[in-house]
Amino acid sequence: MTLLLTIKNMLSRPLRLIILLLCISASSIAACSAFDLGSAVKSIMNAVISNYTGDMDSMVFSRTPLTEESFDGCQPCNMVLYQTGDKREVKRDEQLYTYEFQQYATFHGFSDMHKAYEMGVIHDEFELGDNEVAIGRNYSESYGYGIGDTITVTDFKGDTFDVTVKNIFQEKGMMSPNSLEAIAPVSVTSRMCGTDDYNFAMVDIYDTPKDIFEKLVREQIPGAEVNSISSADTENMIRSLNIVLYLLFGLTFLLVMFVTVSCTEKIILERMSTIGTLRSIGLSRNHTTFLLMLENALYGFFGAAAGVLIYALLRTPVLNEAINFTGETESQDIREVISQTRPYIYAAVIAGAVLLELLIPIVYTLRAVRTPIRDIIFSTKDTEYNVSISKTVIGAVFFAVGLVMTLTVQNPYLLIAAVMLIVIGTALAVQWIVKVTAGGLQKLAEKLDLTETAFACMEAGSKKSNMGNAVLTVTTITAAAAIFIIATSVLSWSDRPVYNTDVVVTNLGANKSEELDHITGHEMVSESESVYWTIDMIRVNDADKLWETEMYMLPSGGQFIAITNLPESVGMNEICMDQLLAKKLGLKRGDTFKAEFRSDGMFPIVRDMTLVSYCNSLSQSSGGSFVINPDLYRELYGDYPSTLLLRSNSGADALRDELEKILTDGEYVRTQEELDSEKSAQTRSEHRLLYAAIGMAMALSMIGISGNQMIGFDSRRRELALLHSTAMSRRQLIRSLLIENAVSFGISIVIAAVVSMPVTAAVSNIFTQTDIGLIIVPQYGPLAAFACVILLVVMLTVLSPVRKLMRMNTANEIKYE
Repeated sequence: MTLLLTIKNMLSRPLRLIILLLCISASSIAACSAFDLGSAVKSIMNAVISNYTGDMDSMVFSRTPLTEESFDGCQPCNMVLYQTGDKREVKRDEQLYTYEFQQYATFHGFSDMHKAYEMGVIHDEFELGDNEVAIGRNYSESYGYGIGDTITVTDFKGDTFDVTVKNIFQEKGMMSPNSLEAIAPVSVTSRMCGTDDYNFAMVDIYDTPKDIFEKLVREQIPGAEVNSISSADTENMIRSLNIVLYLLFGLTFLLVMFVTVSCTEKIILERMSTIGTLRSIGLSRNHTTFLLMLENALYGFFGAAAGVLIYALLRTPVLNEAINFTGETESQDIREVISQTRPYIYAAVIAGAVLLELLIPIVYTLRAVRTPIRDIIFSTKDTEYNVSISKTVIGAVFFAVGLVMTLTVQNPYLLIAAVMLIVIGTALAVQWIVKVTAGGLQKLAEKLDLTETAFACMEAGSKKSNMGNAVLTVTTITAAAAIFIIATSVLSWSDRPVYNTDVVVTNLGANKSEELDHITGHEMVSESESVYWTIDMIRVNDADKLWETEMYMLPSGGQFIAITNLPESVGMNEICMDQLLAKKLGLKRGDTFKAEFRSDGMFPIVRDMTLVSYCNSLSQSSGGSFVINPDLYRELYGDYPSTLLLRSNSGADALRDELEKILTDGEYVRTQEELDSEKSAQTRSEHRLLYAAIGMAMALSMIGISGNQMIGFDSRRRELALLHSTAMSRRQLIRSLLIENAVSFGISIVIAAVVSMPVTAAVSNIFTQTDIGLIIVPQYGPLAAFACVILLVVMLTVLSPVRKLMRMNTANEIKYE
């Protein structure tokens, strides 16, 4: 009976029910994602690495020959010596093109194929004769080779010899299904390479820690490079994902908390007459408390159950996308990750939601049941809000602590705590700010003899419904404004043009600039510019950590415009970098530091460099880039352009068509228009996601505030009826109500816009610490337009109270006064 009565009470307010269930479901989905999705993706990535490398822990490269005896001082370990040879394959399609396509097939040779199979480096074991090979399915299908067919390969002298296809295998792991792969005996690969020596070793380390093993290898084999097959990058990616998920959970948790507080206060106010009746007929305080708490517990249970169900339905598609992204769609080990659900997480999320919905209203509930029966029966439903000084002080302290943490701490988890402190502190102090601001506007209106406006300002700063709206508006709009600022920054970067040219040529291979003269010197090319770019491992000031950084030669010619704020020239020992990257490295403009280039190579180069300027390359790379002098770049990395930018007086399409006819080494030719179209298609989903996030925040704000408006109006019906019967017409009441809400919402939106700045800064710092690399640059024009749209949207929530006011029967509302 009690349960049925409670459910009936819940269904009597369908809008409030929807709001609470929606918020609790969103928070539950975020909680499941934070505590389950990250670990699942981690399992997938670890399975991908294992599928690719097997038991291999390190790859050792040496310019001097490697043998098993080379590792005698590094035991215990297992190893396979390894070499490769390349075979150029050419394909011509006479129907569509009159020129050739060129690809290179990789022939893998292992010193012990059985051991390579046992280590999991390869997934099939073959018995191959001296001139027999096994090729991948893609290689077979692309060039029509079948079992028994002959492949002609070239040795290191340029002479040809034939090998026979004995097996065709499905590419897995290190054998990419998108490449041309072959496994051959060493007799074949050594003939292709021109040596019987091995320069690579795949090592499975048994018990020795990796860092100690690497040290032993370098001592045992001078000049050796040891590349650890570790999941450090994967760990960093998962850590970043988890931090973002925790941030999302924290924000939705705050939303649930404030919406629950607002709704609970209205529920208790509505139930006061029922409480008085139950108490007057002898129901105990404990039983009355149970009835009130049961409703909130059911909100938590049904909302969390819905959220868990939605997450469970979305989990498989999301993880499938993660698997498809890795390209390991056939791996059973990876597929098993999907089925490894953890039901206890779902149970914990539901239990946590129920507990949260019980704890949040406990103060209001205890206060209600302890109210004397006489006060309940003769209550006049006071709608005046009394600002709590202690709550305001606590809010100010929370905000100050959160602000200080945003400016000082670097730990992303502490920054999430700073975001929550700022939002909670603002929510606790916002009533005082609204009251003081509305009071100031009231005095100004009185001086200007605007009676209705003065009255509306007084109501805006004193009514419980307005204060509830203020809290909801500030908390939800703060999040929406922060999302909007971040979104507009991301969109401004993603929409920033990279080139100002006609035709772009990429995939240039290992061609020096003089070897590309047949392109840049073509009669249809009127102007050309070469872009030099590479990735290098940099060590700064003898630090232990190496930074994988994108290196650019200082561009010249005006066609490569992705990197901005560059000086006209950079000295031989000078460098430009993003301020974000400089901050990570502990550098500022004007500092001289020790830079070790090519730190992961055999012969690193050390230079004393001076940071002369901050540039902006974040539209090209999330973490920032280095820009150096052209002569220094060629000294470090050689004269190998990565991209050619070409202008033509004959038109972009004509030049592209001409280049496609004469280029035969796999170069990729596109016009500026084609590039822009590709970029637009790539960012379309990103734009939709960001706009959807903004729209969702606005929708939640409107739904929550609309429900609060109707509840607040019901609590003020008698007061408004008395005003109508004694002093004000309906038109005046409506006008006053509109002004009152405009003042309340206007103040709240301004507060939200101000508070969104430190929240956005904290979120930006979180992105920085997780290597997402995002510098927020607020677009003040769009932000002002967004604030106006928000004000218009929340003002629409006044329409329902206005309609009710127009239909209100004044006599019925005041007949018992």
